[in-house]
Amino acid sequence: MASHIAAMGEDPIWDALERAADRLTHKAGKVGFAVVSRRRKSLFGWRVVEGLWLGDDWTDVFEPVRWRRLLGDEWLDLQSVREAASNIEGFLRERPDLS
Repeated sequence: MASHIAAMGEDPIWDALERAADRLTHKAGKVGFAVVSRRRKSLFGWRVVEGLWLGDDWTDVFEPVRWRRLLGDEWLDLQSVREAASNIEGFLRERPDLS
């Protein structure tokens, strides 16, 4: 399944990532974490990946939602924002040091 970049700066997937990050930060903030929407480049910079990130000095959890080639305009979906958020929630729920 593929999505395209919306015209004139509108991007419903990025907006959904922002909303999910805000909601998850409200939950994760109770244990000292913030969740943010994040864009990462691959090791050699040929692709861009967007998703949800939770981390600190010792924790680095990134749930990718979609990717595209660096100079491409077509995003390829990896998982839904809802699935990524659910995976972050599962991580927070199952960490023994946070229970």
